[in-house]
Formats: sequence, structure tokens, C-alpha cells
Amino acid sequence: AGKILVSCNEPLRMYYHTSSPFSQIYSKQETELGVPNTLICFVNDFHPPFVDITWTKNGQLVDRSEISQTQYYSNSDFSFRTMSYLNFTPQENDIYTCSVHHIRNKVKKTAWFSPKQARKSTFTHL
Repeated sequence: AGKILVSCNEPLRMYYHTSSPFSQIYSKQETELGVPNTLICFVNDFHPPFVDITWTKNGQLVDRSEISQTQYYSNSDFSFRTMSYLNFTPQENDIYTCSVHHIRNKVKKTAWFSPKQARKSTFTHL
């Protein structure tokens, strides 16, 4: 959902990207209550290469020192992707969110993860 603009006067390509980033949240290993694991927030299809990723646990913001993020990787269509990681120990009623804000659209997208639901092999992304 973007266009590549090429000027005949300049060899520089500019990328115009109009869609919001796609985000998805899932656990690194099969989710078992009480067993340490890692949540992964996969964010794809955005340009320019900057997104602000925040995590919450049960509605409370997770401190950034507990979060890690990969570098930005380029896709073949000139968009980018990245992943954010949060170590966690699943408990029955916990709810985790990964929110992604991209400067181009000024829209925050949130993906949800519940260990209770994950045991049924489901995840939600918006």
C-alpha cells in the first residue's frame, strides 16, 4: 500500500508508505503457567524505520529496562520490520499488550496476549 517515486533528474528513490504497521504478539515457547517465557511483538510493514513500542501488564506500563528490541530490518518493498521482547512468567489472569506507534500515521495499534487464551493456541492482533 505504497508507491515508489523515481525522479528522472535524481537517482534517489523515495518511498511513500501509507498503511499502518502490522503487529502480532506471541510467546517464544508454548505457554505454561508459572514457567518463564518470552513474549515477542512482531511489527512489520512500516516506513520510515522508526516505531515506538510499549508493553503493559494488566494495564500497567512495563518499564523500558525490561524490554529489548531488534534493529530495523528492511523488506523487499522498502518497508521495515522489527521485534520487541519481554521476558515474563505466565499467570492465569494476566493480560499483556504491545502497543506500536508510528510517526507517519499518528495511530497507536495494540496487540493483546493472555496466557489463559494462549494455552488454547490463540493470539490476537489488531
